[in-house]
Amino acid sequence: MHRKIQKFIQMRIVALLTIIGVQLLFNTSFACSFDGNETNAGVLNPTNSFQTTNVTVGDYFVVNVNCGDNYNFNFCNNGAFASWDTQITVLETDGTTELASNDDACGLRSNVSWQATFTGSVYVLITRYNCNLTSGQSATMAYNVSTGIFGNDASFDLAVVDCFSANATITGDAGGSFAFNTTPGDAAVINSTTGTISNGTPGTTYNVTYTIGCASVNKSVTLPGGDASFTLSLACGGAVATITGDTGGAFSFNPAPT
Repeated sequence: MHRKIQKFIQMRIVALLTIIGVQLLFNTSFACSFDGNETNAGVLNPTNSFQTTNVTVGDYFVVNVNCGDNYNFNFCNNGAFASWDTQITVLETDGTTELASNDDACGLRSNVSWQATFTGSVYVLITRYNCNLTSGQSATMAYNVSTGIFGNDASFDLAVVDCFSANATITGDAGGSFAFNTTPGDAAVINSTTGTISNGTPGTTYNVTYTIGCASVNKSVTLPGGDASFTLSLACGGAVATITGDTGGAFSFNPAPT
């Protein structure tokens, strides 16, 4: 009896592993990259409505993407068709860094959906399994874009600290980065994590951008300027200061007398 139970368990394990193996075979994405045999097939300009284009194994297309938007490239629907085992890989423009890929989404045909995490250009590479760029088959690929957003809040405030510095306070989502929106012409620097501006010039306006995900907000701050000119004239038992610049400031010894 014990041997029968053991054999039954072993058979169930083998069956389960077989099922898992089949699922992996048909669901795993296989990323491909340039190998020197790729062909530039031009530029795709996706719209909300699906379009189709003829492709050949080894073709790659340039697509200009907008951060947060959702892009789809497929051989499965909306006028697409292929009679062979397709692969689609979305790559950075180095031709090797994968952003998204798919092998078998509908039978042996591919379907890739990808949300852009930056604004710029990508390559969409068409291959035949397994990353073959030279077999010569043709097909029809469908593609489109839908407007998407990342739910990030890039709100922040800028406040003057003194004539030479300012601080940023994040009021939205933390974890983004600060940068000057316009490169200053002086020696001012900004901390990319905290947004603190230091080594600024009195009276100068600095434009700052805070970016998190696909959201960004621009703000500016002007450091106080002012004219601190004054004169000192001798008087009995001391001296008299006469402000020749802007009033409202404060006097102090420098250094303090001993």
